[in-house]
Amino acid sequence: MLALLFIVGSFLGLTAVLGKVAINTGWSPTIYLAHTTLGGGLLMLAVTALFGHRAKFDAAMWRYNLMSGLLFVVPNLMFFFAVRYVGAGFIAFATAFAPVLTFFVAVAIGEDRFSRGKVLGVAMALSGAMFLAAGKMMDATIDPVWIFVSLLGPVFLAFGNIFRSRFWPAGAAPLALAPWMLIFAGLISYAIALLTGEIIPADLQPIGFVVMGAQMLCFAAGFGFYFVLQKRGGPVYLSQIGPVIALVGALLAATFLREQLTLLVVLGGIAVIAGVVIFNAANFGNKSKA
Repeated sequence: MLALLFIVGSFLGLTAVLGKVAINTGWSPTIYLAHTTLGGGLLMLAVTALFGHRAKFDAAMWRYNLMSGLLFVVPNLMFFFAVRYVGAGFIAFATAFAPVLTFFVAVAIGEDRFSRGKVLGVAMALSGAMFLAAGKMMDATIDPVWIFVSLLGPVFLAFGNIFRSRFWPAGAAPLALAPWMLIFAGLISYAIALLTGEIIPADLQPIGFVVMGAQMLCFAAGFGFYFVLQKRGGPVYLSQIGPVIALVGALLAATFLREQLTLLVVLGGIAVIAGVVIFNAANFGNKSKA
């Protein structure tokens, strides 16, 4: 499962970078999310149907996909709106808060057990995110509102992690559910775009369509693996993609977007990697004893 963790985290770390590039080419966040999630969902649906992964729909399944899509849209819209102000590296690192929130919510509702090793792991990941947040707060050119919005996104990521596991439809295969989360997320995003008048982007550069296509592929592949990981590992293990996203996103942002890789970012990266290693060691140790 560790390989799945890094595959999913890498795809979603790339998403943070593509999001900033897309906004810079003229896409508005809402319509960009609408196009890429619906396109990615339809692409995945076509591929998975070839292998016989078809969802059987009833009222419960419709409700599940609607809520799953909504809990996907809310944090991603927050990230896409904030990325132009705080940077892709910061957005990627902000996701390191999700493991902490997911773990404590899961313990509170009985989905996971308290473990000192797991607490240490998520605390290390949290400390890495705090290093980055502290560095951004020192930058007087950034409105603190966007820092707050970026850090609020992981709250909804945590709720999404818990919801999808707790209400997973009986007998449903991961690759039958994954496309529909993206499709519903796309439809919700189109509805929001209609309400806000963001359907036609102004001054869109041609390269923006290339970025959109790359994002569709990233969503289709990334969330196929994402749902497999969710089914196998549960919400708390899944949430550990946050630190991986943080590391991959920060490195890509520094390399391709020339975002400054400060000492605080380096320290944060070391902390989140340590958090993943410690959490996985504790998780493996608990399963071995069971």
